[in-house]
Amino acid sequence: MKRALFVLLILFAAPTFAFDTGSAVNAPKFSITTTDGATYTNESVLGKTVVLEWFNPGCPFVRRAYRDQTIPKVQKDAKAKGVVWLTVNSTNTDHSDFVKKEEVSNSLNQWQAEPTGYVIDADGTLGKTFDAKTTPSIVVVDPSGKIAYQGAVDNYPEIDGDTTKLEVFVQKAIESIAAGQPVAKPRVKSYGCSIKYSANAAASTNS
Repeated sequence: MKRALFVLLILFAAPTFAFDTGSAVNAPKFSITTTDGATYTNESVLGKTVVLEWFNPGCPFVRRAYRDQTIPKVQKDAKAKGVVWLTVNSTNTDHSDFVKKEEVSNSLNQWQAEPTGYVIDADGTLGKTFDAKTTPSIVVVDPSGKIAYQGAVDNYPEIDGDTTKLEVFVQKAIESIAAGQPVAKPRVKSYGCSIKYSANAAASTNS
């Protein structure tokens, strides 16, 4: 069992983190519609902080982040501060991890998730637009429309273990933006499971 877990970690987890302190860039153009019919665009969210969270309930790293309440706690705190939090599933419809619209509430309620909205991105357009590679991973767009943070949810690329030294990058990014301060670590390499994109998903326009 221990050997199997070690192999799994080698396959999916990034052992180290790479930080990029470069300047923020404008978020690419987007129009996002949630499963409840709400639509968000670059223009409609100006003045608000927006979090895009790539999610796949079949990924063990996503399950850990929800089971330990890392993501739900930040979601709840962020929403209370007026942050728009959109949970995005870019899994293609042919994959076993794809979650149908009718089953979304079950997945979210199971882990006490509290996003502003849930987005089914089965054709991979949104994921490719933001160059999302793994679940979980995060993009934070600041009120001016720039990408203030992109990468890992936290500094814990494991499924189980000691989380006493957990650093939740997305939470710190939100707090820095709210305080009018630059995000200390604006780019952190994400870890987790590769996003199960459709074979027809458009190539990313971002480098």
